[in-house]
Parts: sequence; C-alpha cells; structure tokens
Amino acid sequence: MSIGPPTPTLTNIFLYISLIGYVIIIITFLLFYKKQNLRRKQLFSLSVYDLLNVIIMMIPTKEGTKLCHAQALLTILFSVMAPFWAMMIAITIYLALIKDKQNMYLERLFKWSHLINWIVAILFMIPPAIASPKVDHYMDYCYYDGWYMLSLYIWYWIAILICLVLVIISLLQITKSIRQLKQLNPDFKTKTKKQIYQNFRMLAIPCVFIWCYLWPSVHRILQFFQDKIPLWIRYMHVVNFSLDGIAYCLIFVVFDKSVRAQYKNLFCNRSSKNQKLNVKLIKKKDAENSSSSYIETSEMTDDTSGGFMED
Repeated sequence: MSIGPPTPTLTNIFLYISLIGYVIIIITFLLFYKKQNLRRKQLFSLSVYDLLNVIIMMIPTKEGTKLCHAQALLTILFSVMAPFWAMMIAITIYLALIKDKQNMYLERLFKWSHLINWIVAILFMIPPAIASPKVDHYMDYCYYDGWYMLSLYIWYWIAILICLVLVIISLLQITKSIRQLKQLNPDFKTKTKKQIYQNFRMLAIPCVFIWCYLWPSVHRILQFFQDKIPLWIRYMHVVNFSLDGIAYCLIFVVFDKSVRAQYKNLFCNRSSKNQKLNVKLIKKKDAENSSSSYIETSEMTDDTSGGFMED
C-alpha cells in the first residue's frame, strides 16, 4: 500500500474495497479454522498484515501530533510485512515444486517466517524512529517522505523481482508437469492434476502482488527524478494498489468450490437443526394438549424433553 492519489474520494473508495476483501478472507479462515492448510494460513497472514496497513492509512490524523508520527511509523512497519508474505508464498511454492520439500519442512519455514517478518519490518522502522524526521501530511494521512520512503519502495522492487523470478520458474515447472501427465497412470494422474491446480492458484498471490505494487513503485521512483508525473501513472497507482484485497477474495473465496461448499454446509446444517427443533417443540405441545391426566402428560413430556436434550 502506498500514497499519492489524484483524488481523495477515489482513494477512499478503493481502500474500502480492499478492506472488504481482507475482512471476508479473515472471517472465512476463522469460520473454518480446523480445515485450513498451509496455503490458507499463508493467505491469512498476508491478509491480516495488509488489513492492518489499510486501517492505519484510513485513520484521520492532524499534522504535528503524536498520532501523526505513530501513523507514519506504523505505515512503514505494515508496508514491509505484506510484500514479505507475498514473497514467502512464492518461495514456498518454489521449494515445493522445484526442491520437492515436504510439508513438515514448509510448516517450520512458515513458523519462522513470522519472526523474520517482524525483524525485517522493525529494522526498517528503527531509523525514522530514532532520527524523528519531518512528517509529511496529505489528505489527513501522515507519512515519512524522502529517503525513508525511497528505502520502502526499494524493498518493494526487491520483493517484486524475487516474486517475478520464482513465478516464472514455477510456471515452467508446472508446464513441464502437465506434459508429463500424459505418460502417467490414471490414478496418479488425478492426484497430480489436483496438486498442480492448487499450486497454480497459489501463484495468483505473487502475481497479484506484482501487478498491484508495480504501479505505486514506478510512481514513487519517478517522483524522485522528475517533478511532473504523467496523470495516467498516478491513476494506475490509485486503481491498482488497493485491488489486491478484493482480488484475493475473489480467487480464494468466491471462486473456490471448496470454500463455497463449506459455507453451504454451514448454513444448511443450521437451517436443518432449526427445522428439527421446531418439529420436536410442536410434537411436545400437541402431546401436552391432547393428554387427559397428569401421569400421561408427564410421561409424554419426559419422552419428548429427553429427545430434545439429546439433540
């Protein structure tokens, strides 16, 4: 995420769109936590840090206040974390496809990635925290400009280039695997197709990251070398830098058959349980109304209440 919008209204619209996408991803992960794999855990981590970055950007601040300086520092912190996770997802896919690493190794890498991510982000945040440079204020939003902003976008370029190289290598390996499928037996073929499809879908994360972060990175680098930036670059910056949240939501929630099936089971099970409960309550009331003595009523009530409690 970055700044430099042509109009405040356009920026806020795309920030809210990105916010909605990340919130849906996080809610989906928490609802079906027991069914999550490493791929979805990585997407969840990316979504959390990017969501925090969006929230920090949307907080209105006044120039010269402590909150203004805090916003500028936190912007650097969370702006470093999201590209790191996109890069780690690309590295994980590369290790799984090319180096044939097992899930236990990748799970350990995922756990260590959290620590490495925080260390890298804090290292970026220490220089402005110590130097306390002047904070620029734009559209009720505070940020550090100059060399601090340049170092952040150099980090973006490093992450973009690493993701680009790993995506190309992984795509070449997937293409090679698809060609080899024709020579495999049918049982193994189905399993391999599923694995290749999952890896291909996960490559969408670094691909979306490359596209969304490319334009703000180009915009900011050009800003250091020339005063007047073409308007179309500024609009490409605004339109694309917040599309990652909704893009991830569409790919991994809306267009994912397994996630749609989980949501369907969740709501269908609840409605079926409510129907069963209503039927039992109606039977209980009918039994109480039709009984003529205390003993018959109590027996029927015990039976029906027993069934109700077991459900």
